[in-house]
Amino acid sequence: MKKRLLFKTLVMTIAICGSAFAWVDADSVMNIVKTSTAPIIDGVMDDVWKMVGKERLTKFDLVDATIADDWFDCFGTVRALWDEENLYLFLEMNDETIATTSESASNYEYDSVEMYFDADNSKTDGAFDSIDDIQLRYNLGQTALDEIDTGFGSGGTDWGFAKDVTAYAAVETGMGWNLEVQIPLADLKLPSGEAAVNHEFGFDVQINDRDGEQRDHMLRWWANSNQEWTNAGLFGTARFINDYVVNDYALPVGKGAFVPNIDGELETEWCDIPDLSENVYSANTAANKSAWNDGTFNIKIMWNGDKIYLFAKAWDDLIQMVGDYQADGFELYFDGDNSKAEANYDGIDDVQLRIKYGIESTANINAGGVVAPAGFAKDSIDFSWLESDDGWNIELSIPLATLNISAEAETEFGFDVQFNESDAANVRETGSKWWSSSDNSWKDASLFGTAMLKSYTFGTQVTSDGTHNGLPNDYILSENYPNPFNPTTRIQYMCPTPGLVKLRVFNALGNQIADLVNEVKQAGSYEVVFDGKQLPSGIYFYKLETSSGIMVKKMMLIQ
Repeated sequence: MKKRLLFKTLVMTIAICGSAFAWVDADSVMNIVKTSTAPIIDGVMDDVWKMVGKERLTKFDLVDATIADDWFDCFGTVRALWDEENLYLFLEMNDETIATTSESASNYEYDSVEMYFDADNSKTDGAFDSIDDIQLRYNLGQTALDEIDTGFGSGGTDWGFAKDVTAYAAVETGMGWNLEVQIPLADLKLPSGEAAVNHEFGFDVQINDRDGEQRDHMLRWWANSNQEWTNAGLFGTARFINDYVVNDYALPVGKGAFVPNIDGELETEWCDIPDLSENVYSANTAANKSAWNDGTFNIKIMWNGDKIYLFAKAWDDLIQMVGDYQADGFELYFDGDNSKAEANYDGIDDVQLRIKYGIESTANINAGGVVAPAGFAKDSIDFSWLESDDGWNIELSIPLATLNISAEAETEFGFDVQFNESDAANVRETGSKWWSSSDNSWKDASLFGTAMLKSYTFGTQVTSDGTHNGLPNDYILSENYPNPFNPTTRIQYMCPTPGLVKLRVFNALGNQIADLVNEVKQAGSYEVVFDGKQLPSGIYFYKLETSSGIMVKKMMLIQ
């Protein structure tokens, strides 16, 4: 089967989704996803952080500082999550010269991170409003909460931010350092619970990097100016969303409200699908990168009908097509029944798909691994490449049946993705991956992550302002996970509109034994945890009651 390759520069194609696929532009808003799993605040990336894409900090201050020598000298990314009570942030900094604070200079002169918040998004021009605008500075080498620097602008007043209810951890890594932060929403004067959904607020983040006698570099997500410490009008915008909820055990793969044209171009509808990013590097190959955009990727994944669709953007400063895994390309890993065969492939539905950049036929796809599945239908795959000015895209569709994945919501399957980047023939410089840092995924399915098909559809409804909210047309009650369970399980449901929601649990005799939800819920996705540790083993039923009717599902507790 011949595939179309488009070798042309296409800048606008990768810019239509804002900062996720291009430089931050004036219309970009950072969408912050809701989580049902709170990360541990220790400076180490928990699995839940892998479920959300990262924003790359790309704006150097060239007025009051200089551009870094390379990405080892100063580079950073930020991820954000929220739940009913807290905002969480995780930053990774590349920094080849660590400079911790001392008494000899101001804290901003040392390695640190500054965060800016404006809870009501009023963006007071030229000042802080003394109501909810704040600057927070976290310095590497400090650990006490009272060492967090707070700023309220030039001439602004302290409106009562409480450091002692927050948590943070800053730890050095082989490439630089990480910062992980937890801040109660109320402490930032941000709304919590239902009121937080779709709330927008002013936000930015800045890295301060010191290599010599003073601060050498400043790198930000949003602003080009070094005046954010006194001018909230310079902040960017972030938004809390609950179109879907992430956790630490399974990547949610929602439905798309469209069928992509497989041509390598990023259609506008793809923008409704959340991004994933590289999180780890196989065989510690991150040190081989020459720049942040040398071996970096974002990927979107969805399903529709009987197919799974993927769109990947590869940042690649030099395209190289000579070699096998040593050439530029993607490797996709699937385990259709999620059996996760340890130290092997099961020969049934575990498969590694290696798709080298520039191949023109499905016959050139390497479908295998240590044990290739018998009769794998490579010719059922549809794919296309598109070269851009900063790398290339690949778009593809695969029938779920080809992967032995049931086309039903709540179906789990093993999954991982790896971008092989090469600048010289037959030499792989980097292998950046979504889930596992091991270089043995080609022969060990237990290293795969887990994904789950979800019933909600992105982009199906249009709000009054004409934008998509990604919610279903009716209430949805998902299968609990895990099932059977011992002693806890998770129950997800979705609301298309605001309304009273009741979620209760009953035993086999019809007696109510738990009242999980009984309140008005805003439109969005929700997840609750049911704990059966005080109950005997057996069959239980959970019932969702809404204005549109009653839904009941069965679950089994095994103590």
